[in-house]
Formats: sequence, structure tokens, C-alpha cells
Amino acid sequence: MKAVIGITCDIQEAVKEEAKYFLRQAYVKAVIVAGGLPLLLPNLPADLVDKCLDILSGIIFSGGGDVAPNYFGQQPSSHLGRVEPQRDASELLLAKVAWERRLPMLGICRGMQVVNIALGGNIWQDLQEVPGPVLQHDQDAPFSYPSHEVILEPGCFGNLIKAKKLMVNSFHHQSVKEVGQGLIVTARSSDGIIEALEAKAPDQCCLCLQWHPEWLLGPAGQGCFDILLEAAKGYGANVAKIRR
Repeated sequence: MKAVIGITCDIQEAVKEEAKYFLRQAYVKAVIVAGGLPLLLPNLPADLVDKCLDILSGIIFSGGGDVAPNYFGQQPSSHLGRVEPQRDASELLLAKVAWERRLPMLGICRGMQVVNIALGGNIWQDLQEVPGPVLQHDQDAPFSYPSHEVILEPGCFGNLIKAKKLMVNSFHHQSVKEVGQGLIVTARSSDGIIEALEAKAPDQCCLCLQWHPEWLLGPAGQGCFDILLEAAKGYGANVAKIRR
């Protein structure tokens, strides 16, 4: 059986009856190419989180808008963009419970920030607040164009892809500031911005990326989904043994 991979969705105007969930199909295609069965996840009430995770072998926290700063103990900056508190609440709980279950996880852009906040970390509300000069992290170029370099630090990701540097795309104005418990930094851009996080425990698959691998080829792109699916297959097999 194929590993079922949940992918969180964005939402427009969550308080209205005609609110719409949406997700770029690039995420879905990447999961299918990696050999998984994608399942789109809406905002979930707390009492359905465990039931949802019961049927998953892995989960992807997708990109999107800003995270409301009250979830990481800050007041809103004048640079803060639009937030969807319902999405924040649902995904932060999903990330916390998925982590506790050791469910294989892939956090992408906003998704990286969500996982970090769920584990007690925080973020820069805008890169203008970072001391010193920073690169252009919200590129004015096609999604598939790798616009800047990231430098890999010791970790499972770098060991698997056998590289020290990667070219990646970039579409964000927020980034990880203080790292959550159980996570380590495994990539930075040349200006010091954190570009990748992983689980500190080598036997737990949690890969979080500030770039968008669904638009890229090679190790920085489809390779990231391949890593998630490999871990998901092992997780699903272990769950099946327990249930027998």
C-alpha cells in the first residue's frame, strides 16, 4: 500500500461561509512522484486531530501567510502581513501531536515556522527586523528559479544528499529566530538566516525548509519529498505491526 501523506491547506476568509481551502498542485505532484498518496487536510477541530493522524504515514506543512504572533508570545509588528488564526491554531496542534507521535514531517516555508513555533521556538515577524544586511528572500522571479545559495550544516539531510551547498528559491519575509526544542539548524544562507531545521534525534524524520522544494528538481527539490516518503514507508510498516 502507498503511504498516505497529509498536506495542510491554506484558507481564504475563514470566518465566512463561502471560505475556500486551496493548495498549489505542485505539492500533490511531488508526493505522487515520490510514491505517496496525498491527502489534503483542512483546518481541524482539536477532537479530530488524533483521528486524522491515525490514517497518515507522514505530513507536510505547506506554505502560506504569516503566523499570528500571539502564538509565540509577541505583539504584532508593523511589518506583519495577513494572518488566519484558525489555520494557525489547527496546524500548531497538528504539528505538536505529529511530533509527539514521531510521524515523519516536512515543513515548507511557513510550514517550517509552524513546526518551530509548535515546539516552543519563535520567528522574526519580518526580515527587516534582523540586525545587519540580508539577501533578497522574497524573489521577484519564477517559482522554479533558484535565486540564492544555502550552506548545509551537519545533519541527516546533508549526509543523504552528499552536498555542502545548494541553490534554492525563496519566497518569504518571516524566518526562524529561536529554534524549538528537539530541533537543530542544518542550513543557513550566507546572511545567517536559518534555511533548514531537522529533528535532533537521528531516528526521527522532521525536515523543515525555508525554501519551496515542490518547485525545484534535484536534491533541493524532489529529493526532499523522497526523504519524507522513505521515512513514511518505515513508519507505516511499524504501525501495521503494532496493529496486528
